[in-house]
Amino acid sequence: MNSNNTPSKRSHWGCVVSLLLLAMVVGAMMLSCPTRQEHHQAITRVVEAAATEIIDERMAAGDNVLTHELRQVSNLLIASMVSEGIDERLTTDDYWVCSVGKLSLSGRSQPVSVGIMGYVFTASKDDVKLYADNYIKELESKIDQRLKQEVDEKIVAPVKEQLRKGVPKELLDIIDQLSSSPGTEDEAEQ
Repeated sequence: MNSNNTPSKRSHWGCVVSLLLLAMVVGAMMLSCPTRQEHHQAITRVVEAAATEIIDERMAAGDNVLTHELRQVSNLLIASMVSEGIDERLTTDDYWVCSVGKLSLSGRSQPVSVGIMGYVFTASKDDVKLYADNYIKELESKIDQRLKQEVDEKIVAPVKEQLRKGVPKELLDIIDQLSSSPGTEDEAEQ
């Protein structure tokens, strides 16, 4: 009868030891879960490196003294702008044993880092560069559209109005056709 109780006691001790080890691992994970500040630092490093590389690539065409000075100034500006931009947009979700850093970009909150056991893992610099290039192209397109709208509203419309007062209708029709026809920019550049 004693021999039947012994395996049962061993399996209980094995379960207790396993549970204690699991509790210790989970406790260590909870204590070492990265903070928001650690996510901020990791993301800032990657974004600064990517932004510096993008600016260097764009400035590489003009290798002169002015370009070198602009690089130095841009590197100083990048550090403060990136840190502030990330600080304003970063949120972290803490799941006790790990945390996820999310940036709010273009109205959407997107995961950009994962932290576990004291380490923060982010996207690679190349991934950030690709995203930044796409984002810059999107911004350039929006700026271009906004600029065209401003020119139409503040320059073209008032000029048309002034012309309407003293120009024959036939000439105004031609002006309207030219300003609204596709390819006007290409024709104007040639």
